[in-house]
Amino acid sequence: MSSNAPRASRSRAMDQRTSIALAAVIVFFVVSGALAYLNIRTIRDGNQKVIQSQQTVTALSEILSAAQDAETGQRGFLLTGNERYLEPYRAALASIPARLESIRATTQDNVGQQARLKELTGRLDDKLTELKETIELRRSRGLDAALVVVNSDRGKAAMDAVRTQLAGMQAEELTLRDKRVVEMTAAYGNALTSGLL
Repeated sequence: MSSNAPRASRSRAMDQRTSIALAAVIVFFVVSGALAYLNIRTIRDGNQKVIQSQQTVTALSEILSAAQDAETGQRGFLLTGNERYLEPYRAALASIPARLESIRATTQDNVGQQARLKELTGRLDDKLTELKETIELRRSRGLDAALVVVNSDRGKAAMDAVRTQLAGMQAEELTLRDKRVVEMTAAYGNALTSGLL
């Protein structure tokens, strides 16, 4: 009976150590699983944000291109009086609102970009108003009347403001995209490390 007591005591001690080791292994796997989940979520969210930044940069480039097309159409019409030259202008008027809406959607979580977008919209309105005015003047009063507005440099100032605003927004998006890529790379490295462990 006395030899069974130490054996039972050793068996309880072993069971206790086994339980502690098993609990430690379970905790390890739970923590590893949680870290893997967080890393995968970070990678997925980062990827989505990188895509959004790229969509924003693309839409900003398309707005600049549309504004330049509108200006080209206006110039062609002013020189010739031929309505056909206004096709790029009309196409730009049709495409710009959709591009602005796309930027509004992809930057909705960025207060700074939303403020810049509001400023950009105002600058674009200034430019498009100047283009419309010169086109109407060309139609109603001739080339000389339209050239008075063109020579005031109001349109140039508006276009320069549009370019400045677009460049600032693009720089911000590219900075954000680079930051998100770094975060994704770190999360990928953490996921790989936890997976190897």
